[in-house]
Amino acid sequence: MHDEQALLKAIIQEPGDDTPRLVFADYQDENENPERAARIRQQVDLARLDGKNERYPELVWRNRQIDQALEEQKGAPHYR
Repeated sequence: MHDEQALLKAIIQEPGDDTPRLVFADYQDENENPERAARIRQQVDLARLDGKNERYPELVWRNRQIDQALEEQKGAPHYR
């Protein structure tokens, strides 16, 4: 089984565990996809916080920046 497929399967099998997602982010970094890795990490961080946390607005903003970079990378239009 391809590494990426195995990692995705682990994420599906353990939906409440962040570890497979973070391992997948590392895999993305190692395979020259740093924007996707950053997005995964940001989403994990956001999921751990509630909207009252002082870091939450910054993480939301950073996640939007990453989304824009990924959309531009794909050549898709981005929406704000």
